[in-house]
Amino acid sequence: MKKIIDSVFGELEVYDLGWRKGYSINIFGEHYDVLLTVDGEDRIMEEQKKSYQIFEKSKNKYLSTVEGDLFKYYLENIKEIRKNIEAENYNIEAPVIENKDQFKKLIKPREIIIPEYIDEDTTTFAITFDCTWVGDHTLVIRFDNDDIEIGTEEIIF
Repeated sequence: MKKIIDSVFGELEVYDLGWRKGYSINIFGEHYDVLLTVDGEDRIMEEQKKSYQIFEKSKNKYLSTVEGDLFKYYLENIKEIRKNIEAENYNIEAPVIENKDQFKKLIKPREIIIPEYIDEDTTTFAITFDCTWVGDHTLVIRFDNDDIEIGTEEIIF
């Protein structure tokens, strides 16, 4: 696989939609190895570098926000989530839970994505998760400065 060296991201593998490398995070009290993906075609944009640097500098704060917001999202939307699950699978795919220790068993971080198109003076990135209740889709939390959106992979770009 072809690789590049970027002054901010370091060594990245080139793939058909941009660049990526292994990356480690601690979330829900666990260590995870995920992918760091920088979307793009020709070159890494300065806005992408800036978004990554801001994420990296405040990673613990962002990941703490992710923990709280995703847990809250699940609790507030469990009735809607269960509409897409057969009743006999409720306790496996979308059980009623009371704390983040129970929640972390339903979710696993997969990728941090720095999208290609970022407005100037905007910090934008998304974190994707595999989870028990979304099926073939990916759960995503997207940050645009202080705005946070939770949904499936359509919200990344």
